[in-house]
Amino acid sequence: MLSACAGWLPEPHKLDLQQGNTIKLAQLESIETGMTKTDVRKIMGSPMLSDPFHNQRWDYIYRFIPNKGFVRKSLLTLYFENDVLIRIDDSQYIEP
Repeated sequence: MLSACAGWLPEPHKLDLQQGNTIKLAQLESIETGMTKTDVRKIMGSPMLSDPFHNQRWDYIYRFIPNKGFVRKSLLTLYFENDVLIRIDDSQYIEP
């Protein structure tokens, strides 16, 4: 009986949810291979994931869950060798 009455109740308000690193396109364009980890951290900030078992890989993850609409996800992965940036994988990067 209660479920039949629930149809007339208004939906509760939901907030937009942002998680992770917000990486702007200008930041991404500022980094280049050959930079040190320190230089990259100054521009990009600390990565969302820094795996102790793979400390030569940094993952910048961003997820936006709006009140209504579609979820947006972005992933930027940086690869280092001897603390020098050797590869930028922006194939799943979407500007927030």
